[in-house]
Amino acid sequence: MPSDAQKRGFRVAAPGEIAIRVRDMATTRWYERRGIAFRVQEFPWIGWRGVFTTDPDGNTVEPVAATGKGPQPR
Repeated sequence: MPSDAQKRGFRVAAPGEIAIRVRDMATTRWYERRGIAFRVQEFPWIGWRGVFTTDPDGNTVEPVAATGKGPQPR
């Protein structure tokens, strides 16, 4: 069954995940200063780097940035 986001034409990576495109990975420094746990994952086939954490409701939040290698995020 399609989610509300899919019905509105959005691409959905996973239910309960929020992916946000950012210009660079200053996000990791921001998380570190605030003591927020995160993990970094490289996606070389698409030229992205993701930083995964969770929001207070348990949803995955993933800022992604282009690594300069491979296709760029749209």
